[in-house]
Amino acid sequence: MAEAQITQQQHIPKGRGFLTLTEFLSLPDEQPFEVVSGEIVVMTPVQREHNTLSRRLFVSLYNFAEEHKLGDVWEEAAYVLDGDKRSDWVREVRQPDVSFIARKRVEAHNAEHGAKEGPWWLAPDLAIEIVSPTDRYVDVRQKIADYLRYGVQLIWVVEPAAEVVRVFSPQEKEDHTLAESAVLSGDPVLPGWSMPLAELFRHEG
Repeated sequence: MAEAQITQQQHIPKGRGFLTLTEFLSLPDEQPFEVVSGEIVVMTPVQREHNTLSRRLFVSLYNFAEEHKLGDVWEEAAYVLDGDKRSDWVREVRQPDVSFIARKRVEAHNAEHGAKEGPWWLAPDLAIEIVSPTDRYVDVRQKIADYLRYGVQLIWVVEPAAEVVRVFSPQEKEDHTLAESAVLSGDPVLPGWSMPLAELFRHEG
């Protein structure tokens, strides 16, 4: 997670509250972006520590999901949380650092939308956000609220500076924070997967 200021392409009216599907699909691929309340938010480049943490989580989750045929694990995949193809509008698109979608949901989505191109027209089951030094607390909270509102079952907010992970889910009224000797668990979304925080935050070299 590393958000820049809201920007807008010249051909897209600012303040309208949504993008048309054509406008959304025509956005350039060179730099990651999100759509928040119909406004384009360009993501800023991240630091090496951010990439290291993202890679550790992605590789571990990907290998586990593949071995047990649980579903798909992605890095920086785009999810249309609020939008409709038939009505030609897109209002909310989020791009977690790492995410997971259960196999049956992947199969159902691909049967309806195709398996090769375009964003995901659903919310992931697991969304992982790694907090960057430039991230504003209000933006992090808004992203968590969006994930919960649109059906994400498990959210991990990784805070490198404090070396903690905050865990959110629809079943819990309050988040809980894991630190030091704690173990991060994939339950109930990825049952059986776990990673000690000491492994996630280990310092190399």
